[in-house]
Amino acid sequence: MKHKITYSLLLLLFFSLSTFAQMSNVYQARSWVTSAKKDISKARSLIQPALTNKSSKDETETWYVAGLIEFSSFEINRDSKNKDMYKDILSTYEYWKRTTIMDIAPNEKGKIKPKYIKKISTMMSPNYVYLAYAGEEAYNNKNYEEAHKYFNAYVDVAEDGVMVDRPKKGDKVFQEVCFFRALSAMQMGNQKLAIAYFENLKDDTYKPQSVYACLCTEYEKIGDTIRWEETLREALQKFPDNLDYTKSLINFYILSNQKGKVMTYLNKALKMEPNSVPMWSMKGEIYEEYGDLKNAKTCYEEALRNSSEDYSCLVNMGRLYYNMAVKENNEINAIKGRKEFESAYKDVEKMYKNALPYFEKAYQVNPEGREALMGMSGIYYKLNMGKQYEKVEKELRALDKKRRPVVSFNPANNE
Repeated sequence: MKHKITYSLLLLLFFSLSTFAQMSNVYQARSWVTSAKKDISKARSLIQPALTNKSSKDETETWYVAGLIEFSSFEINRDSKNKDMYKDILSTYEYWKRTTIMDIAPNEKGKIKPKYIKKISTMMSPNYVYLAYAGEEAYNNKNYEEAHKYFNAYVDVAEDGVMVDRPKKGDKVFQEVCFFRALSAMQMGNQKLAIAYFENLKDDTYKPQSVYACLCTEYEKIGDTIRWEETLREALQKFPDNLDYTKSLINFYILSNQKGKVMTYLNKALKMEPNSVPMWSMKGEIYEEYGDLKNAKTCYEEALRNSSEDYSCLVNMGRLYYNMAVKENNEINAIKGRKEFESAYKDVEKMYKNALPYFEKAYQVNPEGREALMGMSGIYYKLNMGKQYEKVEKELRALDKKRRPVVSFNPANNE
């Protein structure tokens, strides 16, 4: 019995000495950064084993001192404008984050008696903005993962409200950092994270329209058409004067083949921008698909009134007349009498002739425009304009040859 008691006492003494030895390292480390003659390297070498040792890793003092060492290094580098200050303030945050969690944990009596939070707050409050500076520099250098790490640390410190006071509602700096944290996640390609961040920013006053634009982009990337449309409609309701959202909804409905809704939002957009050539042209194309050639022609004419040398509009108008001629030509094929057919065919020729100037002008605007060349070729053939037809066909062949990829063969490469 006596031997057992002695052995137990020896074990207790061993663990007590081990704990004392590790905590002694913690106190020594602290003295190396609080004394007049600081030695950051020495302090770090002393604190690192204590962070993993069983006897000291659960002591709040250990983590506080680890943070204090990094903060001391931060101050030195900050004052000398050494950029190592950024990683120092991040390490400070990481150590003191754990310190504050341990510091506000209830003791054995269920009471909370923080010892370190006030000291930490005094040091962090005027300096945690350097986390944002570090994030900004990393973002500008296109190091988006690093930027996200710093921005996220800043937001966490601010939102936690333990190391520093929580930002007031509408705080511009805080909102800006939150926005760039979301942008960093977006640039990292982490759609899930970016969407979560941007969703939380919809009611902020910092770049709200950009928030919605980014959200739409991310929903499009992941193929969530329901949330994509909902977000576009919500943005349009919130910012009715922003034509970009109307145009985005138009594109969304085009992609999802909802032509009725396309027309609805095109009409809204044209009220805001009545001289928009692309929108008049698009409206004409939809009418043309519906077979309403009269309204299609009116829309194309309106587009050309605003821009007489727009290549797409010229081609659209030429194509409209050309298709009208083809349709009429198909209808008169049922006529049996030669004279009656020739008389009716004059109207068809007239339509081809009406189409030709538009294709020829489109060709002048863009000599390598395949649509214009094809339109001219078809009409020259129909009107028996042989020389013009051969010239255009030659240009089409040259254009095809120019666009065809050239594959070179070098026998030496196969040796």
